[in-house]
Amino acid sequence: MQMQTQKQTVFDGSQIVHLVESDEAFSKFVDHKFAALDISPRDGGLSRQELQPAVSELGIALGLPPRGLSPDSDHIYDEVLTEFFHGRKDQATISKADFASTLRDVLLGIADGLKRNPISVLQIDGSELRKYAESPEFEVDAVGVFSQIDSNSEGAIDGSRIEEVLQSRSLLQKLPPGCEEATKYLSETAIKKVGVDTSSKLDQTAFINVLKQILLTIASLLQEKPLNAAYNESNYDGSGITNLLRDKEALKNAEDELWNIMPKDHKGNATTDGLVLGLDAIAPAAGLPPMGAVDEMDHVYQDALKVAQEGKQGSMNQEEFEKSLLAILGSIMLQLQGKPITIKKSSIVNDEGSFDVLSNI
Repeated sequence: MQMQTQKQTVFDGSQIVHLVESDEAFSKFVDHKFAALDISPRDGGLSRQELQPAVSELGIALGLPPRGLSPDSDHIYDEVLTEFFHGRKDQATISKADFASTLRDVLLGIADGLKRNPISVLQIDGSELRKYAESPEFEVDAVGVFSQIDSNSEGAIDGSRIEEVLQSRSLLQKLPPGCEEATKYLSETAIKKVGVDTSSKLDQTAFINVLKQILLTIASLLQEKPLNAAYNESNYDGSGITNLLRDKEALKNAEDELWNIMPKDHKGNATTDGLVLGLDAIAPAAGLPPMGAVDEMDHVYQDALKVAQEGKQGSMNQEEFEKSLLAILGSIMLQLQGKPITIKKSSIVNDEGSFDVLSNI
């Protein structure tokens, strides 16, 4: 069985680049966002508290879990907020110009990530489910399901098993992973609408008829309110690090920019703890996700950091810092080359636009 996808939209970052490169459009975008955030008081400047909603939306667009759910990723939200203030802790508010400058950089970073790993949104309207429920293929599948449930060959099953069949998604298996809640809601709603007596016994014919009615009801529900399933697939095999290491100019620029933003002691040196922030900052240039965004990658990061920090205490000058960071990247690259990590994500959204990061910031 397949569910027809009437419409597919791909978010590959080009929409963001188009916005940022258009001075007029980006200026209007900034004006709108700044005015929406500047509310308490409306004084022409944004405080850290007023910036929180924008930072939260940016974090989600970067693929992070919502703030407060993971200590490992919460610090990234703090870093994004710090970026707006350019590291100045004594500054109470930022101007619209500072807001626009940082927002531009962050948006281009998100666009680069979407270019590598686009997000697709598929609209599921139930038309193919209806076609399937009315086809001979459905009856063959339904007989097979009935036989599996009726393992003792009694010729009848409890009506309550209908809900079990649907919740296991055995006949809705083409819904993308991550849609379990939507599937459960549709199934429960359809069972109620059909009026299935879960306490009754169903022979094979009754089972097939009831199941068909339920699937047709689900199709009608989807026709009334289609589901938009957003999904993407990210592959981490170390190639992004390889490309960065080969591009000496890009690597040098990334190292210099990173060193400039690193917290330093009174001697101008960075601490070994700063390697965590350094890795997180250089991750996008190396084709890696932010720390805290992907559990499997976090384990790789932790192993690489542990080796790099082992036996090192105190502070490091720029040369030592860059050597340590390159060692970390090299360790991550070798781990990923030996065992690549593929992450597939999907979820149901209320409307297609909610996955357009431009509308969420």
